Amino acid sequence: MFCRKCGKKIADNARFCNECGTAQFSENRLDSEVYLENKQKLSRNIKICFIILIVGVLFKQILLVWLSAILAIVALLRFFAFGHKK
Repeated sequence: MFCRKCGKKIADNARFCNECGTAQFSENRLDSEVYLENKQKLSRNIKICFIILIVGVLFKQILLVWLSAILAIVALLRFFAFGHKK
């Protein structure tokens, strides 16, 4: 099993962690099951945050490209409409 505080591997019947000294006890489930479940939830949350970050960055880039294109078109239209009077 794993220590419920530091996550180091300890003997299944250990009452204390050899690394950090935390008391090991469990009410209904083994502490190692709780530790692994929490680790999986954290890993899933990190993946979700990373995906949201990537989508946000891509959306920002797409928005900037469209905005730049619109501004360039407006500038060209103004140049040709007002700039070439003979």
